[in-house]
Amino acid sequence: MPEEMETASQTLAWISHDPGWPLVTLDFEASCLDVGSYPIEVGLCRWDGPESRAREWSALIRPEPQWAAQGIWTQEAQGVHGISREQLEGALPSAAIIDQINSFAGSRTAFCDGGRYDQKWLAMLRRAADLPLHLRFGDVTMLQNRLDDAGRLRMKQFLVVQTAPHRAGPDASRLMRALCEGIGIAWPGVDGE
Repeated sequence: MPEEMETASQTLAWISHDPGWPLVTLDFEASCLDVGSYPIEVGLCRWDGPESRAREWSALIRPEPQWAAQGIWTQEAQGVHGISREQLEGALPSAAIIDQINSFAGSRTAFCDGGRYDQKWLAMLRRAADLPLHLRFGDVTMLQNRLDDAGRLRMKQFLVVQTAPHRAGPDASRLMRALCEGIGIAWPGVDGE
């Protein structure tokens, strides 16, 4: 086995135990980043293992009436993600989103880099749907901290160079690809790429 493959296999050893395969990353786009923000798009990337390609899923979220009435929408945020309120009129309701998240991610831990924002938006979505959410929430730093110094540096450099497209599905895939960089294995690609 070539040395770089052996190192990657050793690095993968920590990931095969906790959280285990498949790995799932999560991202949201929102009405803004202020206190009254609400989720408008969710994306997941699921990678079943080093021998498979990753899969990406995303969906626009129809705002709940109370979110739209009491929440905050900024043109600045719309300028970043490019999603208009009009586009959300035909989006999926919260219950359908939770069903699809459960189907795509199962009871895995979904890792994100949005911290308390992503956690808040996921909780809002679950409460609005009034359905159980099977996935667990995790911060990507939980995985990043398990990498060696060189792996953490590779991951950080990737995230700096590959700027976020600010759409939930591609952002979740970008985070998964950064994790691949940190582990030191080739990105398998996303189905449909």
